[in-house]
This record gives sequence, C-alpha cells and structure tokens, in this order.
Amino acid sequence: MSRLGKLSSLLLLLLFVTLLSGTAQAGLLDVGPVVPEVNLSTEPNLGHGFPLWYRDANRLPLQLCTDRASGMCLTAEPNPGLTQRFPDNMGDELFWWVGDASIPIPQQGALDRDGEAILVQAIEAAFSTGDVVSGAQVSFARIRIRIDTPYAGVYLVTTPFKQFTFTVAPDLIDDGINHTEDIGIAEGGVFTGALNGSVGPFLYCTNAPIIVNGQSFVGDPNQPCSVRGSTFPSAENPSNFFRVQGPNGFDIQTDQFSVMGKLYLDPIPTPLDVGKVAYTRQASGVRINAFATTQALSNQTVPSAPFPANFALTGAASVVEVTAGDLPTLETSTNNPADGKFFGSTPLIPNLGTLPATATVTNSSDIPPTVRVVPLVDDVALESAMFNPVNNILIVSAASYDQVAAPALSLYMPGMDAPLGTLVDGKISVTFPVSDTTVDPVKTFNIPPEKVTVVSALGGSDTRSVTGLSPFAVLPTGTIVINGGAEFTNSATVTLTLSAASANGPVTQMQFSKDGTTWLAVEPFASTKVLTLLAGNGLKRVYVRYLDAAGKLSEIISAPITLDTVRPSGTMVINGGAPLTGNSIVNLTLSATDANGVTSMQFSNDGINYFSPVPYDTAVSLNVLPGDGVRTMLARFIDAAGNTSEPVSASTTLDTTKPTGTIAFSTPNPSNLPYGVMTLSAADASGVTQMQFSRDGINYLAFEPYATTKSMTLLPAGDGVKTIYVRFKDAAGNVSDPLSASITVETIKPTGTIAFTTPDPSNLPYGVMTLSA
Repeated sequence: MSRLGKLSSLLLLLLFVTLLSGTAQAGLLDVGPVVPEVNLSTEPNLGHGFPLWYRDANRLPLQLCTDRASGMCLTAEPNPGLTQRFPDNMGDELFWWVGDASIPIPQQGALDRDGEAILVQAIEAAFSTGDVVSGAQVSFARIRIRIDTPYAGVYLVTTPFKQFTFTVAPDLIDDGINHTEDIGIAEGGVFTGALNGSVGPFLYCTNAPIIVNGQSFVGDPNQPCSVRGSTFPSAENPSNFFRVQGPNGFDIQTDQFSVMGKLYLDPIPTPLDVGKVAYTRQASGVRINAFATTQALSNQTVPSAPFPANFALTGAASVVEVTAGDLPTLETSTNNPADGKFFGSTPLIPNLGTLPATATVTNSSDIPPTVRVVPLVDDVALESAMFNPVNNILIVSAASYDQVAAPALSLYMPGMDAPLGTLVDGKISVTFPVSDTTVDPVKTFNIPPEKVTVVSALGGSDTRSVTGLSPFAVLPTGTIVINGGAEFTNSATVTLTLSAASANGPVTQMQFSKDGTTWLAVEPFASTKVLTLLAGNGLKRVYVRYLDAAGKLSEIISAPITLDTVRPSGTMVINGGAPLTGNSIVNLTLSATDANGVTSMQFSNDGINYFSPVPYDTAVSLNVLPGDGVRTMLARFIDAAGNTSEPVSASTTLDTTKPTGTIAFSTPNPSNLPYGVMTLSAADASGVTQMQFSRDGINYLAFEPYATTKSMTLLPAGDGVKTIYVRFKDAAGNVSDPLSASITVETIKPTGTIAFTTPDPSNLPYGVMTLSA
C-alpha cells in the first residue's frame, strides 16, 4: 500500500473532517501505579517506568504485555535472542492491549490490484525520544485506519469503538484513506491522557481468558478470533466488527481480530487518599479527627463469576476505619456514599498519656484491606496571612489545637527552606524584603509569596493564601446580643451572640468586661460565649471589643439586660368569693405584682398538672374538675424575666344537684275563695334559698325567699280548676324541676223551692214541707 504513504494538504483537511465526524464512548476507567525504573532489570521483574496496568469500564485490568515466554505478547527487542532488559534491550513500543483487524479488497474500480482495509487499535507504550530513554516514557490510545479505496465518494467506517466518515475526492483516490488518532501523549510521567482516548472497553476473544504458563490473556495475537466487549453504539447493540461501506455498493466486513492483552490478576486496592489524621488536646482529654477520600464501593468481586463478570464489583460499600496505638477504633461516616468522602471524630478521650506517632487508615471492606499509615499530628489552624503594602509587613496568625503541649509554630514560604520565624502568642510579623542566608549566594525576596505555611513542632501544618491589604486605618466593627435580645433574665449566666468584621481581614480575638472598666483576658474570637453577670438584681451591661489580624482594636460595644431573680406575687378569687357554684365553669378574679411586670400565668385544676401559660389578665374563666364537692384551683404568675410565683389557690364547692320538694293547697278544695293557701316543703344538700311560682307553667314570677306557706290569687278569675306551679332554687343556684298543685273554685249560689204538704190550714202543731234545689 505505497499509496497510503502520500499526504497532501487536501488529505490533512480530509482528516480534519474525519475527526469531527467520529463518535465514541469513553471506555477506560483508570490507570495503575507506575512501575519504578530499575536499570538493567529483566523480565519478569522488568522495571520499565510505565504504568503497571490500564483498566476499562468493565473493570478489566490489563498489564503491560512483556511476557515473551508465553508467545502471547508481541515485543520488538533490538536483540531478540538476548534477555529483555531495561533500557538496553527493550523494544521502543510495548502494548497493554491490541485489537487489530484487516479485510482483503478484491481488485475493482480504481484499484489496479488487490487492496486491503486495515484497522489498528491499541493502548500503547512508547518513548517521546523514539528510542528507549530513561524518563521519556509516554502512553496513548491509538486508532489507525488504512484503506485502499476503489471509488471516489463517501466512506463510512465502523469500528468497535466509534464510527468515522471519510470523503475521498476523485483526484485523491490513489491516496486512499490514511487516518491515525493518537490520544494521551504527554511527557513528565503523565499517563492519564490515554483514558480520554476512543479505545475501550477492551475487546476480548470469545474463548477468553486464555491461560498459558499460568498467565491469563484476553486473546492470542497469533490467532484471529471473534470478539466481545464493544459498547458502541450501545451495549445492547455492539459493533464487535470492522466494516467499511462506500460508493457503488462497496461493503466489506470482518469480525476477526488479532487481540493481545495480559490480565492483571492481583487485587487492586481501592484508592485511599488520607487528607489528614489530626488531634486536638486540652487538659480534659484528646479528640482525634480523620479525613479520607476513597471510592464509594470497595474492591470486592466474585472471582467465581464467569469472565469478565469476575472483575465486576459486588456493590459492597467502602468502610473506612482509623486506628492509632491503644486508642479505640474510629469509625468514619460520609454525607453521601457516592462522593467517597469520609470523616470521623472520636469522643473526648481523657488521660491518654503519650500520643502514638502514627495512625493507620484502613478501608476494611477491601480484600485485602487497603491500608495507609500516616503521621498523627496536632491540628493547626492558620487563621490569617495579611500583607500591608504600605509598610511591607506580613502579619500571620495561627494556633495549634494542642493546648497541653503548646508546640512552637514556625512560618514558612515557598522557595525558602529556612523558616521566616517563630510565632509568639499565635502571631508573627515579617518585614519584606527577606533574605535567605542559608543558601549561597544569598537569596532575597522583595515581595510576599502567594501562600504561606505554618508548621507545628508536633507535625501539624496549615497553608493559607496571603491577602494584600490597604493601610490598617479602619477599626473592626461588631455586635453583641445577650440571650437573643431578651430584655430580662432570671439567671446570671447568659449566652452572648457575637459578630465582627474588619476591612483589615479576619477578626481573630475578643475581650469582655462586665463593668466597662475591668477587662477579662483576651481570647480567640467566637460567635457565641457563655458569661456570668455581676451579682445582684438590676440592670446589667456586658462590654466587648474585637481585635483583628492587623492588631486593630474596635470601639467598645455593649448590650444591656436586666437580672431579676425575684418571684412575682398574686391572689385569686373564684366567683367573687362565693362558697358554692352550680356550674363547672368558674370565673377567676386575679391580681399579681412584680417589679418588672407580670407577663403570663398558668393554672391547675388538679393541684399537679398545669395548663400552658397564657398572657396575664385579671379575669379568666376555667373548668373545675367534674363531680360535686369542694374544688380548688391553683394559679402561678410569671414575670418578664421568667420567674414563677409560688402557687396561689382558691376553693369553691361544686353542687350540680337540683333541689326536691312538694306543694299542696291547705285551703278546702273546692273553695269559693278567689285565693288559695299552699303548704310548701323543699330539701337540698346546699340548702334551699328561693322559690318562684307560675299560674300557667310557662311564665314564672320572680324568685322570692323560700317559705313553707304561700297565699296566691287564683287566676284566671271565675270558677274552675286552678293550678299553681313552683320551682325551688338552692344556694348553688340549681333550680328544681317544676312541681304543681290544683284546686277547684266554685262561687255560684244554689237555687230551690219549698212547699208545705200538710193541709193548709192545719190543726197540727207541726208542718211537713217538700224541698227541691
């Protein structure tokens, strides 16, 4: 195919269009550690300076194929008869994976002989110098296409990883298609670029794995095979073939590939990056804090699964633990398992004694467990690093959280091995220019670095960017709020909410006073603080001033609060003092006093459980407990400071039973009188106090004092049956059911006749009369 070697500016344009039209799916997952170079090392321990393996999206790892004894790795040593050795007898090209294919093209069209279509696919190792040179190792993902084209026009080339479209012009038909895609070449030991290429997941022969001399391979490069592994255009519709389609019905295809690749079978640990394992220590004990990052899932697989599923993860989550000396094992946790970020903090551990020098961080879910041993250092916070360009002073504030050892802190900057100085009371000022006299010639730094680092004598460190400032003329400002802004408190211990800011940089310290004159010790700035007020009731004030990293002190800021520890007092009366009530709802009359005002009150009707507080009022209606008998209400009054009075009580007797009684006329019945006299009787546990009468059972006269007799005019006037109704009321106000008595009134005189039946005149001394009425 000598024609394929010709390149012209038009072909370069053609290839540019080809690259734009190709589509692919990322198929490589990660790359393994670099095998250190070992001069004159030989197989099987060849120290070649390349990554140990590349792994595809199916988690299939392939190591650099250098195994000449198996015949399954194609190498090209300068002296094949001698042992493969780095660097003097090692080929300038090696491969982690190869998947090549070729298709013969019978003579046709513009071809004056038989042609060929060639596909080269590889993850390749080479040297940027061309020859094998230490430190010149590079890797890349390659797809190369060579096609003798019989016709001018558009060709569609389908590979297992992507699809290409080439346009062959009539005047360039003899040049054919000549395309190479090499992605990932980078010097300086950077081997991640190949992950961005089009190659992957790896193709493997349908009979893989092929085991030779105890080693496992995904194919035999000496024997073409059918393959699996393509996920283009999808895993459900893979392109496990090489196909070329062109003008005039040109269509050739093969599913036979020469595949090379040696499986890496040792366990691959899950990446485990330990941010830090640091401690904080105070007199009461030690606390260990650990930060680590790993993959969400551990490396657990199912080795017994069929190839290549035996490389797939089981889904077992990573479990990160930290141990250090005799300390209890620290279990870490994560906000979101998918991000793989883990954190753990021990409880405060008292009386620890000597701290261990190192900590072991373990992903215990890995098989075998992945382990990192790191120094156990003190936690250091570099709070601010500010440079004033007016006076060329760099001011740095930092602290170690080991308050027991209080280690020395030193300031470092890039480019200078010696420290700039030691911090005093957590601060250091450095004036530029600075000269490094530990080197020859002396090196002078006229300007501050972008970042500085504070290092503790116990190993902890922190780095922070340097902030450039205007002259420190502005004072810090801030606020102070006591108990969330409350006006009163009944406890001398209060919580302060604090805020502060400064144009000069962070506010680093604060200082308090309870009287505005005597100040407590300066302490690190915090957004909250618990403080005890001066003793005694009355108006109190807390004063604060803030100090920034530039050493500027704010004006004094204060907030008031009234301390009141005296309970309110009060009284309560039920129903105006009435001893009895017939209603379970009673009216309470209340009064309470307090120097700072009564704000709320709460009640109990059982002497044990109190209702929720309600706003203070002088009158309120509440239910007593059900059932007749003596009922007692309790009240407590609460003032503005939250002080609660001693309970006050009041009692009444609840009587809900109606009186009983009788009514009867003592007047003869019937009667010709226009009135009647009644005899009454009534009884009730609370005593009957009143009665009321009605002549129709509907309309009642007003209540009157209870009596045992009563005379009433009988209405309506005239003869007939007259009924009087009565109701009795007891001392609790209960009214009886109506009782009644009836009487008949008759006022019409009788009529009649009288006549003697004795003869008239009669000589008898008596007479006999006949009467009628």
